[in-house]
Amino acid sequence: MATRSTVFVSLLCAIMCTLILSSLAYSQTHRSKVPKTSSDEEEASPSATQQNRNGEKEKKMELGFRYWMVSPKAKATIVDNGSGAGSGTAVLNFDRSNSPEFRYNWRFTRRNNLKIDYLQMSTDSNSGNLSLNLSSGTVFTLNNINLNSIAQANLDVKQLRIGYSWQGLRIKERIKVGPMIEARGMLFDASYTVRPNTGAVGVSQSDSGTFGTGALTLGMDTSVILHRRVEVASAISGIPIAGLGRVFDADTEAKFSLSQNLQLSTAYRYMRVRVNSGQNLAELNFRGPVFGIGFKF
Repeated sequence: MATRSTVFVSLLCAIMCTLILSSLAYSQTHRSKVPKTSSDEEEASPSATQQNRNGEKEKKMELGFRYWMVSPKAKATIVDNGSGAGSGTAVLNFDRSNSPEFRYNWRFTRRNNLKIDYLQMSTDSNSGNLSLNLSSGTVFTLNNINLNSIAQANLDVKQLRIGYSWQGLRIKERIKVGPMIEARGMLFDASYTVRPNTGAVGVSQSDSGTFGTGALTLGMDTSVILHRRVEVASAISGIPIAGLGRVFDADTEAKFSLSQNLQLSTAYRYMRVRVNSGQNLAELNFRGPVFGIGFKF
């Protein structure tokens, strides 16, 4: 695991790279001294805009609120370091959690998008959802605590993600595909409560810890307009560039426009976070349906 200062330094560098790419793309499309080419004139013509096709002015900004009905799972792979505890895997299934998410999308040109979103979730579990598989047959312990004595485990997650996409491949203004770069930082706050030993006098003990990770990844941003009121958008990222750990995030969303400024959405999202510590590996999986509402302006 990395220290919090190292995480924030890596995240800050990743965010700066993303913002620089966005500003360069924005300035590239607003040069006043470059004469227009035929492709530029086609881009600026009303026939190529959403306004001409649907009779409505295209909205450039979108503010959304989504609710992710996520099912988290934690997995840890432990390699025997000579202590005799044995190598193996521990899996902890957390309870389903409803996670709020706030999104902002700015389409500052026809091909360039800036995406910002923030989500947080809180979930818990108990030893009944914990499965151990150690090669030595012994019980793995953490900080001299028997994992089978854990009464409850809690996990709070906060994530900030900033992304930039360039949808350069366009087919009749209905299919838009292009590369995407994302910078994200995740902060985890984990705690557990331990039952007192049988026959012992005392109260339950608890411990907690905070750690974080940041990553810069490449991916693909795709949107397909099925109907003037229906759009399917898919964002997949997972090719690591820099950062601590590895992140894979796949989000496919169907948007239904009720009016020019209001839309409803439903989606399915899967996210996997992996962090290495020497030969040991910790992995978190989040998956589940998403429902949301969005406002265009």
